[in-house]
Amino acid sequence: MPFKLAKISATLGRRLILGGLLVLGITLLAYSNIERGKNYSQAQERALFLTEAVFNQASTSPLMLYASSELFTSRRELDWSGYILFLRQQLGRLRTIESTTGSANENSARFSVFVEFDTGNAEIRIRLSRHQGDWLADEFTVIADALSG
Repeated sequence: MPFKLAKISATLGRRLILGGLLVLGITLLAYSNIERGKNYSQAQERALFLTEAVFNQASTSPLMLYASSELFTSRRELDWSGYILFLRQQLGRLRTIESTTGSANENSARFSVFVEFDTGNAEIRIRLSRHQGDWLADEFTVIADALSG
């Protein structure tokens, strides 16, 4: 009888341990999904903020404030102001932000922001990276028919 009781006890112990590991795994997975959602939300908020700021404010300061050094590999820092002015002249007023698609992880994010300007639709591609807890722009590219001509 004591042997049978010990065997039942060992089986029960293994089941409890496996059950505990399962609960721990589910908890970690849930936490990971929450963090991933938080990263996505914060990065998307920055992408939308930059889109609106670049085309609705008089200065390019917001983009420069949230620019990583990588943004300046495609265009010198001092040239961005003139480039944004050129975009505004060619595209007209930003009428609406129609939608966004993208992805984000702990340290990087990519978004396509689909917008409508006075001259028609455009896609704004924004790549972000996290630096000391803040989302900074690595890339800001505008694709629009109004610019290809």
